[in-house]
Amino acid sequence: MDVQDGHAPSRSKSSHGKEIFPLDTNWKKNLESHQPVDLLEDRSAETFAEWLRQHPGVEIISRDRSKDYQRGATDGAPAAQQVIDRWHLLKNLREAVERSLTHIQMQQHAQ
Repeated sequence: MDVQDGHAPSRSKSSHGKEIFPLDTNWKKNLESHQPVDLLEDRSAETFAEWLRQHPGVEIISRDRSKDYQRGATDGAPAAQQVIDRWHLLKNLREAVERSLTHIQMQQHAQ
């Protein structure tokens, strides 16, 4: 599937693999091939859960912090392991470091 041609990728069972990553743009991406496998109508939990039910065998879902994707993954593939994607993991780390540095600076200015 060429992302630029605007057509939805193949929905065959073998196209999605065992690991997927739901993107903010509603693309579903195979984590091994890094190729999109589908484009959903929206980011709703119901749409994502239904897609997962139609594509059994997904074992790992790397996702962002979206509650909709969390709920959709839990409902659609309850046995799949959900993990945070790399970008959001680093974002969480950066935010924690920033909070810590701000706290340290405030303590230093109070002394």
